[in-house]
Amino acid sequence: MGSILNDREHLYNFPVPEEAVPQNLRPEAGEDYLKKDGGVLSSMSKRYIGFKWVNEGDRIIGFSEPSVRRFDMTGLIHTKRPVVFFTFDDWGSDASINQLLYVLRKHKAHATFFILTHNVQDNPNLLRAIAEDGNDIGSHSYLHKPMAVRDKITNKQKPIQTKAEYIKDAETAYKILESVTGDVTYEGKPVLTRFFRPPTLAISKMGVEVIFSHGYQFIVAGFGSTEDYEVVSTEQLVNRIRDEVYAKDKVRKGAIVVMHMSDSAQYTAHALDAILTANERRSDDDPGKFIPAKLSDYLVEGYDQASPKKSLALESNRVE
Repeated sequence: MGSILNDREHLYNFPVPEEAVPQNLRPEAGEDYLKKDGGVLSSMSKRYIGFKWVNEGDRIIGFSEPSVRRFDMTGLIHTKRPVVFFTFDDWGSDASINQLLYVLRKHKAHATFFILTHNVQDNPNLLRAIAEDGNDIGSHSYLHKPMAVRDKITNKQKPIQTKAEYIKDAETAYKILESVTGDVTYEGKPVLTRFFRPPTLAISKMGVEVIFSHGYQFIVAGFGSTEDYEVVSTEQLVNRIRDEVYAKDKVRKGAIVVMHMSDSAQYTAHALDAILTANERRSDDDPGKFIPAKLSDYLVEGYDQASPKKSLALESNRVE
């Protein structure tokens, strides 16, 4: 206990004092990207990284079919490099999350954590640990209420929150993340992002208008979900992760892999360890060797999901 109390390097105030948070990360400083982009369709084209199973027939409401066809459904970040993005949703206990952090540290890798925030204040030190390890911090909402759900009677998608309720949820989630991690930096860069992952990956016109007009910069779904909360063995989950990471034994460049940090995802840390260990054993010229990366390294100002050329130009200017 004494060593913990004397660890001055990791001592912090909760909530983080507002003056310790960079001006551009404070809630009131969030840009209105809806206005900046010239409307919701433009924002969705530029700032939505989609999911192949979310379409006009499933988990989307408020958009016409021609509009939906403009949206990304690849779940891939534009890159020429064999980069893979491991992402973790929801929330969990010290047991589940510390296992993930141990594996990431062991392999000198970083990931992006999309935090379900309504229980975070019961254990802010756990979120702080995720952040201080240099991982991205994004929002997965406050109450995990999807933008759209299927009505059991009509079989059509419907909203379950009013616009005012959704605004409150989006604002509350970000303020909680800021109150714990707003002053944390890694290699000179803030770990708190303005990235949002929608609960169940569902989207609605009203919901995304709220997100983009209230400071969130990108809505991120992914290439594939491992559904790790339902697997029955490490081997099964390793196979699911491989299916998302590789295409015919080559790295699926830019793939965003959706996983979970919850206690129910009991095999996730072990499977991730196996995947990263096998990857490290590959030679550098192996087409199956990937580079684990954080979304914040690629989703920067000027990135445009609708313009691979523009986004790849940004990548070529990055200093490795």
